Amino acid sequence: MAWFDESARPAPAAPPPDPSSARRRRARLAVGLIACGVLLGLVVAAGVSAVGRYLDGATAAGPAAPDVARATAAPARAACGAALRAPFRSPERTVDLQVDVAPGADGAWRVTVALVGLVDATVRAASDVAVVAVADDRVVGRSVTADLRDPDPRRADPYRLELAPGVARTVEVAYPLEACDGGPLPPGEYVLHAGVVLSEPDGTAPHDVAGVSAPVRAD
Repeated sequence: MAWFDESARPAPAAPPPDPSSARRRRARLAVGLIACGVLLGLVVAAGVSAVGRYLDGATAAGPAAPDVARATAAPARAACGAALRAPFRSPERTVDLQVDVAPGADGAWRVTVALVGLVDATVRAASDVAVVAVADDRVVGRSVTADLRDPDPRRADPYRLELAPGVARTVEVAYPLEACDGGPLPPGEYVLHAGVVLSEPDGTAPHDVAGVSAPVRAD
């Protein structure tokens, strides 16, 4: 084979590796690993901080309270000067009020209002119980209210009333014989009426329920 045959010539030896190039590759790899570690640490720290804030807030606030609308409005018929003939009752006749009046302290009358279920029923109080003085079928005394809420704090809806036939819930009101302007009622005969607005358990179909007491006298 001729000496000038290139295929017969041995391949040239590979140049020795450059030490500086290997060091540069190792440096770049180290920098990349450090950057990934820093980024991962930031992500973990942010997550831990968010979880900590959530737990702190949940601990401070406690369990969420039920969103229950406050029933405060007295029946519209209890407004001073309004015409009022009692007893007015639920057209369904599922609930009634019984009212008992007795002399109380400091010139006030002790009024006991009993919410009575005529049949098994579940209703919701859409107002406070209101007691007013009436003369000649017109409201002449100021309204005094009593709260019907169930005092049990475990009740999700304290205005939900489950009534069986007979007396199911009673409240007492101290009623001073005061005129609508805050002064004493003139001497004479009056009748104390109690009223409340009830609704279906979901808050729909509100209706008035009222009872009538025995006459009282202002001296």
